Amino acid sequence: MILPIIALCEAVHVIGKGRTKITTAKEFLDRIELDPRFEIAPLTKEILKESLPIQISEMHDRLIVATTLYEQNLGHQVSLVTCDASIASSGLVSTIW
Repeated sequence: MILPIIALCEAVHVIGKGRTKITTAKEFLDRIELDPRFEIAPLTKEILKESLPIQISEMHDRLIVATTLYEQNLGHQVSLVTCDASIASSGLVSTIW
């Protein structure tokens, strides 16, 4: 499972605000790093360029979609796990939720 670093940033932000049952961001990140099912996708200049034409208002969501598109362009078969209505309704990527 490919996990965009920008999604991890958002999760850490939510954890820091106390809006989840996860106790610490460090614990969360440690578990992600130890789980072999996850591959953390970095935020690169190529992904930033991929995000430029995306018409989704939230920057983080644009970058998450751009990461998905970038991975598809590399030949990977990917779907984005999200309940975000703006991403799902954009039709830019296949979504699961």
